[in-house]
Amino acid sequence: MVPGFMASALVPYLITFTPLIMMLSGWARAYRKHNTEPLHPFAFTLLAIVTALATIAAASFVYFELRPVHLPPWQSPKSLCLAGSSYSAQRAWLLAFLR
Repeated sequence: MVPGFMASALVPYLITFTPLIMMLSGWARAYRKHNTEPLHPFAFTLLAIVTALATIAAASFVYFELRPVHLPPWQSPKSLCLAGSSYSAQRAWLLAFLR
């Protein structure tokens, strides 16, 4: 494989889908432990919010990969959507650490 291919194809997918994979593993862990250790409502709410943000980011990435928009980056809805998702995700991670 050519290193340019790795940077242009694999890295954006890893950056976009890693938070969603982490959130799904969090749901799996919460499901496995729900009989012995119930999930606190605050933690459940945070997990739901962060999962929604990760899902929106992944879905918008897939949508704009399948339907590319040929606009400059400062006018592209793909750039605006992914930037907004990453900004919201940072605030959600901060709330998760405050738990």
